[in-house]
Amino acid sequence: MLVEAYGQNAPPESTCRQWFRRFKNHNSDLEDNEHEGAPKRFKDEVLEAILDKDPCQSKTQLAEELNVIQQCISKRLHRIGMVQKEGNWLPHDLTERMTSENNVRNPA
Repeated sequence: MLVEAYGQNAPPESTCRQWFRRFKNHNSDLEDNEHEGAPKRFKDEVLEAILDKDPCQSKTQLAEELNVIQQCISKRLHRIGMVQKEGNWLPHDLTERMTSENNVRNPA
């Protein structure tokens, strides 16, 4: 029925079975459960410290330095809210400190 309704966007059968088991056990929470998964090879703070020292590094350089794949770096950068602007990694949302520093350097 889901395939008829949603076509290619229908969830896979395994997902539907998982939902069914949850609901059958009276678990109607729609959020994903916490799970261990693969252990982190480095902490976000380590990545942030590297970027504080040199914000110009590419994802490839960061991956080599931390001995992980580039996709891992991309996911972590996204999760900690970093974006690359003009070759530098910066927080996506400017903190109050950053905006006040910018106002001091570039007064309106």
